[in-house]
Amino acid sequence: MEVTFFFEELKIAEFGEGALLYGHALLKADSSGGFYVDEIVFQNGHVIHQRSPTVLDREMFKAITEVLYDNRVVYDEDGKPVSTSGNQADSEWADAVSERKAA
Repeated sequence: MEVTFFFEELKIAEFGEGALLYGHALLKADSSGGFYVDEIVFQNGHVIHQRSPTVLDREMFKAITEVLYDNRVVYDEDGKPVSTSGNQADSEWADAVSERKAA
């Protein structure tokens, strides 16, 4: 099973305050019923994965997947929950699993 998760303005703390990333991640089923990130495709078409040939690509992949796997609830200054990229990826995966079971 695969799900394409699109992201906009993804922020990666390790790469500075002004780094906003656009693209999509290919999520695939793991053996526990969850997902793992197989590859990331940036808006310009550049593809990275865990075994990318350059150190920068591997570090970018690691930083982005850490954000996508982080589904903790985050609150704004008013105490309201804020949707994060990790929450959204987790939700899209759960929706796809539910739809598949219903079919």
